[in-house]
Amino acid sequence: MEVEKNSFIYPSFPRVFKNFEVICKASEILENKNIKNFKVYLTIDGSENIYSKEIAEKYNKLECVKFIGLQLRENLMKYYNKTETVIFPSKIETWGLPVTEAKEFKKKLILADLPYAHETLGNYQNVFFFNPDSAEELAVKMESVITEKNINFDGNICKNIEQPYCNNWKELFEIVLKK
Repeated sequence: MEVEKNSFIYPSFPRVFKNFEVICKASEILENKNIKNFKVYLTIDGSENIYSKEIAEKYNKLECVKFIGLQLRENLMKYYNKTETVIFPSKIETWGLPVTEAKEFKKKLILADLPYAHETLGNYQNVFFFNPDSAEELAVKMESVITEKNINFDGNICKNIEQPYCNNWKELFEIVLKK
């Protein structure tokens, strides 16, 4: 499957902390600058809950935002294959599964500059981080992907974790039982 140029996806269930609106506002900023050669796929359509309904109603006028609704895993994998960049602006996560999935697909990433995103991502070069409260900052990152100008990825390096550290339950029990 060929990758759709200037395409973005945010695969998530609509909850307020998932921060769909920052993507919509950034898209609106770009459209107002007459940048319209991109598509953003959001996995909501307004039927899921009150939050998604408000987002869909408020931003359905945007040409470049496509509300595709919740997707079965098989369809979502097709979207990962066809889109160029994954955006993940969530403000609260323990582990951002789409970050891990996007990394496996070797996608460009634009992530909330929050500890969970850095930890989930691990070592990876093709990533931008942005303040999840700043649609303006996200719009700048999206524009650099669209225009292919000023693409200076932030990159991410795993932090060394201090001891005691365990890779699995067995190692944890060994440490705990020795003390």
